[in-house]
Amino acid sequence: MDTPNRCRYLTLFVLGLVLGSPSSAFGSSALIDAHGQVFSVQVGSFDDLFPGDKACLGEETVVALDRHSISGTLERLLVPGTCNAEEEVSPTLIYEESSGTVFLLWESRSGAETSRIYLSYLVADTWFGALEVTGHPATLRGSAQLVTTQDQISVFQSDGTARTADRRILHIVWSEVVATGSVETFYAPVILVDGEFLGHIPRLSLQDLPAGAIEVGEGSASGSFDLFQPELISGVDNKSVMIGYLNPDSQRVVAVEVRQLPAVLSSMAAEAADFTEEVGSSQLNRPGGIESLAGQVGARIIELGLGVHISIRAYLAAEVEQVILEESLGASGPGIPLDHLAGSVGARIIELGSKIFGTDGLERVYEDDRLSVIAISGTESEGEDQISSAGAQHLLRFYAVSSRPVPEIEGHSVSFLASSDGENGLLCWQEGASEIRYLESDGEAWGPIRALPMSSGFSYQQIREILRERVQKR
Repeated sequence: MDTPNRCRYLTLFVLGLVLGSPSSAFGSSALIDAHGQVFSVQVGSFDDLFPGDKACLGEETVVALDRHSISGTLERLLVPGTCNAEEEVSPTLIYEESSGTVFLLWESRSGAETSRIYLSYLVADTWFGALEVTGHPATLRGSAQLVTTQDQISVFQSDGTARTADRRILHIVWSEVVATGSVETFYAPVILVDGEFLGHIPRLSLQDLPAGAIEVGEGSASGSFDLFQPELISGVDNKSVMIGYLNPDSQRVVAVEVRQLPAVLSSMAAEAADFTEEVGSSQLNRPGGIESLAGQVGARIIELGLGVHISIRAYLAAEVEQVILEESLGASGPGIPLDHLAGSVGARIIELGSKIFGTDGLERVYEDDRLSVIAISGTESEGEDQISSAGAQHLLRFYAVSSRPVPEIEGHSVSFLASSDGENGLLCWQEGASEIRYLESDGEAWGPIRALPMSSGFSYQQIREILRERVQKR
């Protein structure tokens, strides 16, 4: 945590000048908070932004956050992590009203080809960060995007009691050119519990997840195009986001929902797994021990409660009992490794619970080959793609809502617009100086290409936002 560099002075504040830059679905260069303060972001040399200050070298490119009060006072804050020899570019702001937090995401270029993505956030007068998101220098395509989700979870304290905490997940998506020369889409969740950073940022290639690699539908890719950058928007509620991107391997345009699952699901899986190991050591070698163990674990799941309806607990208990019996039948040798059995119990609860607790109010049957669940802890030692029995973890469910073949649109930089539920999509691009072309999804395929003339009163970006609204209302 850095102490911000401050520069206070009175200024004549013209709202239209500060808010002149158009906002995007994932951030903007200026915003207003709940108290009427206006925040705007500036990039320039340290000498120009902080004249007379010696905290950084004068020629270094830095990022500053301007805070305009309703009285007309401007306070300029140096963003931590930007006072260095690298070039800072493409900053974007997000304001999270319920916590009063301003998030700032930017790109730091270390050379002509490679960059890193960083995140800092401001709560009242305190900076947190900078957190490196990418984890390595990368050749980026387009700009990184950020959308937040939130819920409440139970956190156990040192005295064994539980308290309610606010959980916020910052979903960050970007594209980069990988060693093969293709462009892949990456996803990183930054988890804050009561404003405190979890301590570990997993970085996932969406193409490596079953939900991202799936090839569904009868149509096959007939062409190729250049997708400018992935789409990231809020989902159907405040616990989900939708990511739209191009899978370079399958040449399909995919919409994946990312949903944070209730913390109770992770707690139930961990409790059941731990109980399996605890009781199993005295049961497995006895006659009828495996049946007794299965019954005791099932009863334990029903007893847990944790605010879960009894019908759901009974269903999960029956399924877990079946898993234990099946594991015993398939075991070779004198016994079943208890850690393996406990892992199977926890994984089964996660697998079933991801469908039960993640219904998101939609009439949707969740297919196994479209679904992935990752568990995230505060350290890198526990693989984020593995379900662990070692305590409660944060669970994210990835579900491929749609996957469509790439149409023939060569020679254009294409934007993919997705609906909040992922069912509908639209591809649009600029054709010459006077026309915008687009095609809309039709089931798991694409409809015909349509054209819109570009009048002098509308830019490509403005027409794209009109098309985005159409996608949401279909």
